[in-house]
Amino acid sequence: MSDARAPQWTSLPDAVLDTAADRVDAFARALAGGATGTEPSDQVPATFAFTVFAGAESGGLIEEIARERGAMLVHQAQAFTFHVPLERNRRYPVALDWHANPDRDDRLVLRGRVRGDDGTLLQEFTADIVLYVNRKGDTA
Repeated sequence: MSDARAPQWTSLPDAVLDTAADRVDAFARALAGGATGTEPSDQVPATFAFTVFAGAESGGLIEEIARERGAMLVHQAQAFTFHVPLERNRRYPVALDWHANPDRDDRLVLRGRVRGDDGTLLQEFTADIVLYVNRKGDTA
């Protein structure tokens, strides 16, 4: 028996995650509140993969959904599954998709899957997004 409530994922254009040292270091500094003088790490921060949505063609498509509703995108929650750590100074393919929350028409779920050159799944991540409409001033 199939689950009628299973999400219907909609593909987004694939992205490339660039773990160039300068990008990773800037992200790590932002996570540290802009602290300077911190030593760069050889590690890629665990949440770095989510940056593929910033400025990507796929992010623009999600922003268009919000614009059509007169809403803003608000990042509510995220989840990550790490199979293999990412390496600095690499470029990884990332498959992206999204679905509407079947229980709330003002919620979206974004998903990404980072793969290695051989297709091995390295990381998976999801983000719950609220399509927020500021109703302040509504008289209805």
